[in-house]
Amino acid sequence: MPSTEARAATPEAPSRQATTVARRILRAIERHHPDADTELHYTTPFELLVATILSAQCTDARVNQVTPALFRRYPDARSLARGRPATLERLIQTTGFFRSKARSLLGMAHALVEHHGGDVPASVLCQLYPRARWTVASDTLILHGRRICKPRPLCDRCGARPDCAFAARPETVDPRRRRTGPARER
Repeated sequence: MPSTEARAATPEAPSRQATTVARRILRAIERHHPDADTELHYTTPFELLVATILSAQCTDARVNQVTPALFRRYPDARSLARGRPATLERLIQTTGFFRSKARSLLGMAHALVEHHGGDVPASVLCQLYPRARWTVASDTLILHGRRICKPRPLCDRCGARPDCAFAARPETVDPRRRRTGPARER
């Protein structure tokens, strides 16, 4: 039976309202970062998904150093789903937060195998953008996270602020009550 992380990683189809808001946010972010491009090296949607998960709190250069060995050992979701946490952790240790990332990667792989036959589903992105724009949308979101929506978010510079749940929080609106980013789980 798959882990709780695997079940939680399965995306549900977004509501019409959520799709409308997501499109508005992506358009605003694309206007803010018109030339977004990733430096992550990948050849398949699976590799891009793995590299994107590894890129949290890590440079693209470091991810690109780790992924060749990782993709040789785990070339697809099925092989990754069969992986052992300790082995995966050793391969990705230099990306930081390696235990958490290993859990995320294994949960994602289990969800892909169980719910999508091992393939990265196009369903969510497909509803927002045509396939030709998926990489641009992904690159734009990554760049936005690095430049604007970072641990000390620059909400006053964000074009997506009207639709952002974080920007609407009282501590974000009132700088005297501001925290340094989204609250951590306790």
